[in-house]
Amino acid sequence: MTRKKQLKDKGFTLVEMMIILSIFAILLGILIPSLNTLVDYRATRAAKSISSGLERMRTEAMSRLVAEMKLEKKSDGYYISYCLHKGKQAGMVWTDEEKIAPARTSIKYRLAMKDSAEIKTGESIILTVDRSTKGFRPLQSAAVTTDEVNALIDNNEDIAYHDIDGAECCDIIVSGTVKKGIISLNQTTGKCTVTSG
Repeated sequence: MTRKKQLKDKGFTLVEMMIILSIFAILLGILIPSLNTLVDYRATRAAKSISSGLERMRTEAMSRLVAEMKLEKKSDGYYISYCLHKGKQAGMVWTDEEKIAPARTSIKYRLAMKDSAEIKTGESIILTVDRSTKGFRPLQSAAVTTDEVNALIDNNEDIAYHDIDGAECCDIIVSGTVKKGIISLNQTTGKCTVTSG
């Protein structure tokens, strides 16, 4: 008799299993929209970080010989960093790398008269402004090096940037699950505006 009772008490009954699954489904239904809101919040925050990074880069470019901002995607997310000329001795220095968004976020850029392209893992875009016009330059194929800057200073020449022909970046689009943050770059003034979509 005791053996029969032990076998009977093992495991869940069908009713108990249905109750547990129902509770789990309700909790999952509450949790998923909360996670989507978190991803959208991070996307909005990333758009604001990019916008303030562009403004910082613009300010640095006006007070230094060269300032560039790199937006790149690594395996764990998106980062921005700055390449600044810190004088002839220090030269060009990459500084202040900051993670702005997790890898689940999507960041794309759109060139004038072209479709948008997503920044994939291992890829980056380099942005800078023209000190004389204060407007954005085309995307850069590489950052300006210390040797290039020093040679140009010694020869009393203008900085030679690595412009990509026809690569004027008009928008940077940061997407969460539902919301988008669109950073519009004004090519002539070097300013940017952030809108939500």
